[in-house]
Amino acid sequence: MSYPSQPNYGYCPPPQYEGNPGYCPPPPPTIITYHTVGNCPSCHQGFLTSQVSCLGILCAIFLFPIGLICLLILQEQRCSLCGYTV
Repeated sequence: MSYPSQPNYGYCPPPQYEGNPGYCPPPPPTIITYHTVGNCPSCHQGFLTSQVSCLGILCAIFLFPIGLICLLILQEQRCSLCGYTV
């Protein structure tokens, strides 16, 4: 059993470009500005990071089951830029 051959539609060349073939228009200029604003209430530029206090670590060690709750409660937040503590 043989399949019928497909009709020959011929080769259609791509349309010719009517401009300068070596010219590519430059992309539009992009201006990127970065303005970061931190979450520090004092300097508004630094970021607050959580740190555990020494008292929280001692409570976690000596008062083990309840000390873990004290460790989470006794965290202090410190600014990465100005050192402000909350």
